[in-house]
Amino acid sequence: IRRSHSIQKLGPLAIIAKDSKVLTPKVSQKTGRLELVEKGLSQASIFPGFCEKHEALFGSFENSKNMAGVEAISLQIYRSICREVVRLKHQIEFGKKMISEYENFRNKKLKRIMGKKLGSNWMKINNVKINEINLTSDTLINFIRGKYIKLENIVEELEQEHLREIEECLKINDGNSEGTLNPVSITIDEQIPVALSGMGSFCIAEDNNSKEVLVVLLVLPDAKGTTIVIHGKSSDTKYFHGYLSRLKNSF
Repeated sequence: IRRSHSIQKLGPLAIIAKDSKVLTPKVSQKTGRLELVEKGLSQASIFPGFCEKHEALFGSFENSKNMAGVEAISLQIYRSICREVVRLKHQIEFGKKMISEYENFRNKKLKRIMGKKLGSNWMKINNVKINEINLTSDTLINFIRGKYIKLENIVEELEQEHLREIEECLKINDGNSEGTLNPVSITIDEQIPVALSGMGSFCIAEDNNSKEVLVVLLVLPDAKGTTIVIHGKSSDTKYFHGYLSRLKNSF
């Protein structure tokens, strides 16, 4: 399915839409700044995430205007994680492509600079040709690769831990085990004009080590109000409950 919604089209998206359009953040390629651009409901929050079998999992609540019940919220959490996996993998592949293009550009530029420094006459007299230039270390590429190694580690954690846990709870992929999910969820009787499906993180210090805790973040307005959900894998429950306890109020 090329266009799976990560947020219900006829639910939260339709509720906050004006003239069947919503505003979504996008980084401008010209300015590098985050801008809000209009998108129609059919294009908002979509990603190429599921086959037909898995897309059918969401049929039970996709056409509902309200996010009711633990199972519906669990399915919403599931596809939010799936979208992050797809998005991060695309970002990693794009980054690798950009590194390769930069290396080719850099090496051609260095060959020209070296040829100009040596001088064409000197190179001809001494029968010198510059065939290839290799750099053992490039601080820019080392920095970028470090960033993408971190992203690859996040994808691995999402796939091997977060997704596996929720798939077992929802009996996805013919799993036999069953568990329970315990997301932090609050509902307020005010309709917030924002629909959010994504992930956030925070760092904790434990035993002199730093640990990054990944959490799913959802904001889901409906006809009656807004549901806000925070969810992490079960082994991190104590961390995000501890994080929330440091805030001044539950909202």
